[in-house]
This record gives sequence, C-alpha cells and structure tokens, in this order.
Amino acid sequence: DAFNISEGTLPSIEATVSDNRLVTSLQLPAGFSIDETTTLGKVSSSLVGCNASLRYGDKLSILYLMQVRPQREVTFYMPHAELKLYEFVLEGDSRIPFYTLVDERLFRAKNGCVCTDEQVGEGAVGYVHSRKTKRCTEYSTQSLVLLPGTVLCRTYSSIEKSYEAAASYGAKERLKAESGKLKVKSGDLKKDKVTEERGIAKEPVKAGRVRKLKKKGKKKVNKNGKKREKRIRGKP
Repeated sequence: DAFNISEGTLPSIEATVSDNRLVTSLQLPAGFSIDETTTLGKVSSSLVGCNASLRYGDKLSILYLMQVRPQREVTFYMPHAELKLYEFVLEGDSRIPFYTLVDERLFRAKNGCVCTDEQVGEGAVGYVHSRKTKRCTEYSTQSLVLLPGTVLCRTYSSIEKSYEAAASYGAKERLKAESGKLKVKSGDLKKDKVTEERGIAKEPVKAGRVRKLKKKGKKKVNKNGKKREKRIRGKP
C-alpha cells in the first residue's frame, strides 16, 4: 500500500517490505553501521559514495506518518495519525551527531542498505530526495509506504469501511433517491426520442395554441385590407 506525496524528475527512492522492516534502495558500504557517535559527515560521504544519484548539497527528507492509538478508552480521544518530518543536507565535513537530526528507528544500516527498525510501530514512511538548482528545486517522485505492522490503516481504508462511513451519514438513501431521479429523467429522454423519430409533437396542446394565434393574426390582416379597399373605392 502506497500513497503519493511528491512528483519530480529525480530518481525515486524505493521502499519495500522485508520481514518487519522497510528496506530502501539507498545503498551504504558493506558493514557500515550508525550509532550515537556517527556524524552527519560520515553518513553523507557514505551515501554519496554508494549512490550515483546523490550529490553533496542534496537534501533527504523523511516523512513519518505515525499511527497513534490511545491506551485508555476515552470517548473524545480517538485513534489518529501524526505527521513528523526529518531533514538533513548531505555535508561531507559536518560533525553533527546524525541521530540528533533523524529518528534512529527510521534510518538504520543493514546489509548495505538504509532501512527502518523492526520496532518502529504502526504508520507509513516516505523518503524524498531534493536538489536546489538555479532555476528551481527538483524532487524525486515518492510515496508513503505502510509499515509492516500497520493494521488500523489497512482496516479503515478498505472499501467496506468506506461504505460503512457513507451509510452513517445517510448517503445510501440519498444515492437511491438520486438514482431514482436519474431513471425517471432517462425514461423521459427515451420517450422524447421515440416521439421525434415518429414525427409526433412533444406538446400537442401548445402546438394547437400556436396555430390559433396564427389564424387570428391572418384575420386581422384581411380586415385591414378590406377597410383600405373600401376607402379607395369611396374616393371621387
């Protein structure tokens, strides 16, 4: 399951489910690991050295849509999602501790790839690559991908739940009423087509009235004509 979040010309960062992790297409050196002492410069040089699409100065953004479930059942405290954003620019000489910039659960190194932690929880993650140029900012086409343990989102985004939600607002009755109106209109249109093909007028009463009006108009013209003739004859 994926939800589009950006479109652009830069190569996409793919993310696939493997066991209980999301594994990305971002490559790292074999045996490379990240801990609390690893600097941004070290991570940046490793990413640029292993991925042809990355350059120094590029930015990587991690969007984490975290699923929140209330521990206590409270009527006004419903399950919801919170969006968190982590960003860092690839700088080879930076000494900033990397995990002060990024949630460590979303950027692990395993088997030469960037991946999520097994204990990241429910939600969705997306990795976006961007680059500033003189004309504009370029982006990679990316999607939010559901984490392996996400159950609530899959359940409530199903078609069945959509129908249930629509029915709770009375949408079913409205749809029936509207469909009934459409059927009546379509029936009238069919009748009109048949009458037109047979050469029958749609409204014979109105047509009759038009004919009467035409006749009245003709009579008035004839009377005026006769009066003019009489006047001409009466002249010496």
